[in-house]
Amino acid sequence: MDIPKRKISEALLEFGDGPVLGLLKEPTLEEFRAAISIVVVVWNAHGLSMTAASGRSAYLEKLAEYRQQLAAMGAPAIVLAGFDALDASPVTDYADDPRCIGEWDLIPDGLGGFEFRCDTQLPGSPGPR
Repeated sequence: MDIPKRKISEALLEFGDGPVLGLLKEPTLEEFRAAISIVVVVWNAHGLSMTAASGRSAYLEKLAEYRQQLAAMGAPAIVLAGFDALDASPVTDYADDPRCIGEWDLIPDGLGGFEFRCDTQLPGSPGPR
């Protein structure tokens, strides 16, 4: 299994930029954290499906489960739309990236924005890399 050299934090932010993160205009820490959590869930569902025997179908099942949970919690329509928009990206643009996001946090960057930091995990591994 080849591990991309690019930092996973950069890949995740690029992955979520248009469909979710790109919709935020001067977000609060709480808004940005909520948006990142959606992107992480979709990213990790893809990574976990890479090791499942059922592959793409496992990914789609996991996404459907997460989306149902969001809808049941009363997530706004824009959140559900962003979640749906992320669906196709990992299987096309990030199909060869097996990494998952472990622990993550947002740190104020001192310029009015936030820096995303995260641990990398490989599906089936015992902990961060």
